[in-house]
Parts: sequence; C-alpha cells; structure tokens
Amino acid sequence: MRGYEFPRHYIRSVKHAISRRQRYVQYSTIAARLVRQALKSDIRADAMKRDGVQGLQMSKCS
Repeated sequence: MRGYEFPRHYIRSVKHAISRRQRYVQYSTIAARLVRQALKSDIRADAMKRDGVQGLQMSKCS
C-alpha cells in the first residue's frame, strides 16, 4: 500500500507560489541595488557595503 499522495493541482499551486516568491526576491534585490547606486556619493559608500548582503539563500526546488 502506498502512502498519501497530494493532488496534482495542489503541487502545481505550491510550485507556482514558490516561483512567485523567488521572482519577487530577485526583483527586490535589483531594486535595492539601483536605489543604492542612485544615492549621493557621501551616502553611497555606506549603502554599497550592504550591496552583497542578502538575507535569503536561493536553491532550486525539484
């Protein structure tokens, strides 16, 4: 006897939600980088230190 299997539509909706979230994180990272680059030079140095810092780690979902 096999274990419980999730319905296909549920799996598709979860994968879609994960994909949407990943696209938003990428979008917000790009937007933050552009804002930092647009700052005046005296403030830009401090902001650029945060350019490589990202609180989330992205990995491919299978």
